[in-house]
Amino acid sequence: MPIFIQALPLSLKTFWRYLILLPFLGIAALFLSLFSIIPILGWFVPGMVAVWLSVMGLRSALLARGHVAPLDGGV
Repeated sequence: MPIFIQALPLSLKTFWRYLILLPFLGIAALFLSLFSIIPILGWFVPGMVAVWLSVMGLRSALLARGHVAPLDGGV
């Protein structure tokens, strides 16, 4: 069985979890992108927003696969 057919169930599970987060991520990304107007922050903010959105997508995929790790404050 081709690997792309095997990946479809995971893709759909991830899509639905990410779809729930999408409005909140869009609002947060828009808000954080406004900081890119400030000259020094304009270098860092777009990359940080892109990484943050990628991490949220990866966490959604891991959650869809059943990998749940409790949030730990480092204590």
